[in-house]
Amino acid sequence: MVRLKRLLLVAFFLVTFCFGWLYVVSSRAQVVSLASDGVVRVPSDYSSITEALAHALDGYTIVVEPGVYNEYHMEVNRTVKIVGMNRDGVIVNGSGTSDFIFKVDADNVVIENLTLQNTILTGEFASAVYLYNVINVTIKNLFIRNVLHGFQLVRSNFSQISSNHLMGCNRGVFIRDSSCNNTIVGNTFEAVSTVIYIADSNSQYSKVFHNNFVSTNLTVFAAMSFFDSGYPQGGNYWSNHFAADLNHGPGQNLTGSDGIFDEAYPSYYDPLDKYPFVHPFSILDVAVEETSFEVYISSNATLGSYNFNVSGKSLTLILNGVAGSSGSCRVLIPKGLLSCVSLGDWSVLCDGENVSYLYPYEDEYFTYLYFSYVQSTSSKIQIVGAWAVIEFSVLMFLFLFLVCILSIVGIKIKCGNV
Repeated sequence: MVRLKRLLLVAFFLVTFCFGWLYVVSSRAQVVSLASDGVVRVPSDYSSITEALAHALDGYTIVVEPGVYNEYHMEVNRTVKIVGMNRDGVIVNGSGTSDFIFKVDADNVVIENLTLQNTILTGEFASAVYLYNVINVTIKNLFIRNVLHGFQLVRSNFSQISSNHLMGCNRGVFIRDSSCNNTIVGNTFEAVSTVIYIADSNSQYSKVFHNNFVSTNLTVFAAMSFFDSGYPQGGNYWSNHFAADLNHGPGQNLTGSDGIFDEAYPSYYDPLDKYPFVHPFSILDVAVEETSFEVYISSNATLGSYNFNVSGKSLTLILNGVAGSSGSCRVLIPKGLLSCVSLGDWSVLCDGENVSYLYPYEDEYFTYLYFSYVQSTSSKIQIVGAWAVIEFSVLMFLFLFLVCILSIVGIKIKCGNV
């Protein structure tokens, strides 16, 4: 009995020590990341983004706090991250510049969560973001308005432009001078005169999919580019494309709708986008612990809110629509977030009732579900899988550690009694 008490006491002290050690390490890590690892804030540390860029070293993160910054002609010539704390609250005003707001001429740069606005609307060069001779640049979650070019890519390759909203621009993306293998995904282009402009035949292999093209024109010159990602991943939403959606499958020849038009865009005889979506996209950024997953929703209803329940292995959507009308929804779910062993194991409920009309597909990374339902003013859609990403916290680690210690104690006691 005395021996058991001693072992339990040792276990208690070990758990306490581990908890304290993890707390100290995590606290120090946070301090280091803010001080030594190069996180600087505008205007707390530097009065302007321009000043922060002048002092930043490779690997720094520049966090831009809410406010209006009348800045342009900012050159990003080191590998840094420029991150706004709030996209709609961090406004960078170009003040009618005839040049650029940001010019990126360093590889592996990240710019995200900002509003960029107001360049001159005539001429050739004025851009919100100008990439020059770079690779692997990420431009994400920007709101860009009233500029000549949203993005201009010159001799730039393998970069990603994603989850941005462009409005009232002359050109959305201007690609030229042998800029190849860039990805344009998950963006909304609204009232953009020319959404994609590829200036030369040497700028090839752009991948353009899962974008919303609303009241826009498309100009693509003689360069090989891809405006869909095959089936079942699909292509883009085009507000000026009208066709039937009666079939599904890679050949769109199997009876039953799938949220993808049966006819390519702009036409059967000119199939630029072979799998155009019926309805526009919404992108859900689902965060679990330190990992973020993007879920794509294409629906004729308006997304009100969403919630992911790890323990319930379910994703809940609140879709607002016209009561009594027909609703439809196509969902692209990352397998790392939610999955099933078999496609037949998925279930979808609308206001607590099973949805029977369901065409599931999958590839290596995603599951694709399409379903229709009768809308209420606010429909509660529950998508239930069999496996969900695990939340692994410090407390979970300590719990498992304690279980192991107690198991060892139990084995020792059992062996001692034999």
